[in-house]
Amino acid sequence: MRTYPAGWVDPSDPDQTAPDVYLHLVDSAWPPANDDDDCPAGYAKVGTWNLTADLKGSLLPGQVATPSGFASSSGSATIGQPESGRIAPWKAGDQRALIPSAVELIASHDGPLGDTAFLLGTLRVDPVSSKESDPSLSIQIIEDWVALRRPHTVVQERFGIFGGAPQPIDDPASYPYDPARIVEQIAEGTGFAYDVPEFGAELTSIYFPGNMDALTCLQQLVAAHLGAVRVTVDGTITVLTYDQLSGATVDPVDTVSVLDKLEDLEWVIDPAESYDRVEVKFTPPDYISIQDFDDETGNDYIALERAMSAWIAAPKTRIEPGHAREYVIDPGTAWSTATEVINSDTKTNGTGTSHYVLDTYEGIGALTELSTGRLVIKVQNTTGVRRWLVENDGNPSYLVTYWKDSAGTDDGVVLSWGADAASAYNPLSVDLGKMVQRTEDASVILSRIVGQVREARPYIPNVNVVPDLRRELGDIIWVDFPEEGLHTKAIITKNTIGGQDGKITQQLGLAFLGPRIRDFNDAWDLTGSPTIADWNTLWAGKTIADFNANPLDT
Repeated sequence: MRTYPAGWVDPSDPDQTAPDVYLHLVDSAWPPANDDDDCPAGYAKVGTWNLTADLKGSLLPGQVATPSGFASSSGSATIGQPESGRIAPWKAGDQRALIPSAVELIASHDGPLGDTAFLLGTLRVDPVSSKESDPSLSIQIIEDWVALRRPHTVVQERFGIFGGAPQPIDDPASYPYDPARIVEQIAEGTGFAYDVPEFGAELTSIYFPGNMDALTCLQQLVAAHLGAVRVTVDGTITVLTYDQLSGATVDPVDTVSVLDKLEDLEWVIDPAESYDRVEVKFTPPDYISIQDFDDETGNDYIALERAMSAWIAAPKTRIEPGHAREYVIDPGTAWSTATEVINSDTKTNGTGTSHYVLDTYEGIGALTELSTGRLVIKVQNTTGVRRWLVENDGNPSYLVTYWKDSAGTDDGVVLSWGADAASAYNPLSVDLGKMVQRTEDASVILSRIVGQVREARPYIPNVNVVPDLRRELGDIIWVDFPEEGLHTKAIITKNTIGGQDGKITQQLGLAFLGPRIRDFNDAWDLTGSPTIADWNTLWAGKTIADFNANPLDT
């Protein structure tokens, strides 16, 4: 939940005055300044507006069978066009219809640049259409994801030298890292700040194809670990872990009073979200052990028959003295963070008749990772003669590569719970891919899924509430309807705010959350480290019926 700036009207005050809402067309001088509305150039008071944000999180009610996505926002805003300054494509100066791509939606009690200015969102503009005779302009706005559509930049910062006798390297399994590190790399590579808790899992090898954008990388990684990801108003990539989404580690930040009549409140339970068999598949790294051999000259080398052929130079490729060739390749297969590459020698003629000795090559080849699995190969000719990238028999061979400890790509491990596959009535299969690599991590994920899908859970698509612009997707709240005894914990999965004629409304989509251990400790006033004996004392005289009726009131 966000914080209002100083001077903001108390949102709990029933007589509060609604703030005005403004649209800022970033880097634009249109619309012209309007002293009556206290708006400088580029700002306009909004007439009718709305903004809806949806949270796509693994295992949330209504989304169980839907992969976790990226939280999205969209809406619209209508601003008036002054008679003297209406825009059109055929006009000149500030009245020419050059709508900027970025806009800001701002709520404030003292103007768009005042002390109480509160940013509701930084968004991009959908196609705009209008007529010069229209007194107002309606602008459709969507969340700004452009930066996340760039190619990912998950850099391993490894460097390899072609040629020479390979040297032993440590098993990459000795260098595991939490998936949160990957999210941080993606955020840094796309210019976002980040707020990423530890996932509590381990990865020893990671691979994203070179043509995958940062947004897809985030979705795949976070979805595999049953989380959700969103960008906050201030431009911070925020990951909500499973524990946060389930309320296990987060205290409610607000108590929301329902404005609807309880008997008119729509609830949904989908029986299709109750599963009798759950399977999870994951792909652990399958490390290939390296083997050293001695040839007749005593030179150590790795048997090329065990090599993974990734890329081969074009026939008769040559490099002039002092020049270099650079190639960008994407092998399309996973490989571990620790690598070593070998290749055949460069030759002084195109037939490859010069003697092949790995230790005495005269070309220099450097391997740099742009991202995991996506490589830049630079071959530098440091000699004074022309060199060809060929093998002894004249075949182009530079480079045939061998990756030490290469990760397997196709073999997966399946863990299951529930009915056998043949008799299951409604099975659920989840492919975690390469984003989960340890059996213990996959087992935890399986148990979490089972705990959420053994029976369908209710959710509220829309409920009218007292408006509070501080609320965010993923906030854990208490939902109160005192007259009917409703008091339950929920997570905000949808947030729709809007306004017209000086009034603001808010609707929330809510997923009810079951009680967790921390809730019982709070309800029963158990502090410190409660024991089973403490629980038994409080449970004395109670029955399971008491528990089922309202567990937190037992």
